[in-house]
Order: sequence, then C-alpha cells, then structure tokens
Amino acid sequence: MAQAALKSGGNSGNDKTPGNKGRIDGFPDGVALEGGNTNDSGTGTGRSNRKPLAQPRPKGQCPVANYQEKIVVAVTVNRTGNVIRAKVGLKGSSTSDTCLLESIKEALLKWKYEPDLKAPHEEVITFTYWYSPQ
Repeated sequence: MAQAALKSGGNSGNDKTPGNKGRIDGFPDGVALEGGNTNDSGTGTGRSNRKPLAQPRPKGQCPVANYQEKIVVAVTVNRTGNVIRAKVGLKGSSTSDTCLLESIKEALLKWKYEPDLKAPHEEVITFTYWYSPQ
C-alpha cells in the first residue's frame, strides 16, 4: 500500500538528490517532517524532536475527489505545545481547494505537541500532510 503512494521522478525531500525520500513501509496517512533550523529571533523552523500528542482530523465536509491529496503545511507551536498558527497549501501541495485547505487548517489549530520549555518561544514545523477521504 505504501509503495503505491510513492511517485516516480522528481524530488520529495529536503536535498537535491532525485527521487522520493522516506521508508517503503512508512505510514502513508502520516506526516513527514522536513529539515530546518532555529534563527536568532527565537523562532525555530523545520524538523522538531517534539511529537504530536493529539492530531484531530479535518471534518469531512468538503466535496473532494476520492484520492489522496498532498498538502504542505507549516504550524507554529509554542513552548507548551499548542499550535498557535497554521499555514496550509504551501509550495508542493497537490490541491488548492479552499474548502479542503480551510478544513485542514482548522484541524491543525487543534493539534497538540509535546511541551518543551527549553524550545524557542515559537517553533515553526513544516511537514507534508497526506489527506485521504474517509
């Protein structure tokens, strides 16, 4: 099943090496974190060691096709693990459907990450969210 989710050609990673990244036995409905760093403003970007504790799914209220959509997102997480901002439909996303993107954004704002009082005040985590109709 995971094998079918892989695309041929192109890059799906955070380097310039052609081909998709990830594990063939990976979870196709999961999220894939991509690289980043922390800047001087106290805002982190990219990969985080913090794990999501709660990941509510979007409500299925949008008329979408019966296939998987790739949505590139960036969530801003505070030290207590709350998602305080979410950007959806970033470059690399497979859809621009406003209803679906707003539904995913609404769900992401309810996500909760592990608290980390030593983390930057705000940490931006960019990842790919794979949406599949129920």
